Amino acid sequence: PYVRELVVDGTGLAAEAVQILATSLGPAAHDPPSLVTLTMMEAQLGADGLRLLLSAPHCAAESSGSSAPGLRQDTPAVAIPHALGGLRGLDLGGNAVGDIGVRVLAAALRDKARGSGEFGSLEMLGLSGNKIGPDGGRALGAVLREGALPNLQELDLRGNLVAEKGAVAVLGALKSASGVSGSEREAGLPNLRRLYLQDNYSIGVEGARALAAALIVHGALEEVDLGKSQIGPEGAKALGSALEQNATLRTLGLERCAVREDGARYLAKMLERNSTLETLRLGRNGIGDRGCFALAPALASNRTLQIIDLRTNNIGTEGAKSLEAALKESNNTLRQVPLDGNKVAQDHITAIASLAGAVRRLSKKSRGSDG
Repeated sequence: PYVRELVVDGTGLAAEAVQILATSLGPAAHDPPSLVTLTMMEAQLGADGLRLLLSAPHCAAESSGSSAPGLRQDTPAVAIPHALGGLRGLDLGGNAVGDIGVRVLAAALRDKARGSGEFGSLEMLGLSGNKIGPDGGRALGAVLREGALPNLQELDLRGNLVAEKGAVAVLGALKSASGVSGSEREAGLPNLRRLYLQDNYSIGVEGARALAAALIVHGALEEVDLGKSQIGPEGAKALGSALEQNATLRTLGLERCAVREDGARYLAKMLERNSTLETLRLGRNGIGDRGCFALAPALASNRTLQIIDLRTNNIGTEGAKSLEAALKESNNTLRQVPLDGNKVAQDHITAIASLAGAVRRLSKKSRGSDG
């Protein structure tokens, strides 16, 4: 029987073990390719181990390397093992591949884009926690813009160090996916639905603006997380403006992004016009009571938002009262409004939770009667 899913988690692999795995993925054992998902999280591959994994057995070189002893730094990584030809999911999270490893991966992907590589079926690529910096972000962004992964639906870059320049490069692949006029969709990431960039070092205002530009033209993106990205009020302004036009995004994560009171105002304006966003996570952004005053009327008029997370935002009694009034007034879609960690009395938290809970109960009752 063919192996469809292979998981190697939390195990430090020696060079010999990686060599054996790479050999087992060769054409003799897998014709046609059968492996659909390969997960190697925290396997301590490093850049050299990744190079060996992504190289056909005859490409492995002789000894001396750092992460996986036995490899030369110039070992090529463009002859992808035959068994990976039908791969749809590749998760390499927590392997400290760094910028060098990303360049190795980019070389393999670029070979595919030129017609000889074999990653065209990939739908999920996980590179979280890999110490990828701005240079790695630029290398990955460049090859993605070339159309190396046209079927990719999920890209996970959480917990890296791509910073502003790296993020801008990756997000450029989303913008290029729509082409200059919107009629061409051959390059970039036209099918990407989920993008995770949280816990990267200071993606900043320019990173937010790059995402905003992509959201205006991209026709598939449904979920984005920029948590801990320090986009500030101006970044929130750019995203808010884009989401007034976007009709696909359903979930936006902005925890710990320094949105502040002014940023909350920009997002409130967006909520008055947006008709697709269902979840907005704004925890730990210091929006305060005045931010709530701006959000409240928008929440009263919005008809699609189901969850707005406002935990730990320096919100006091007056801000909570404005939210409570908005829920009482006319909102019939909000189901969760977490307020933990604020300066709000428990009775207000309970009242708001009860009002949101009433929406959930009404929704369940409606679905029951329809059935």
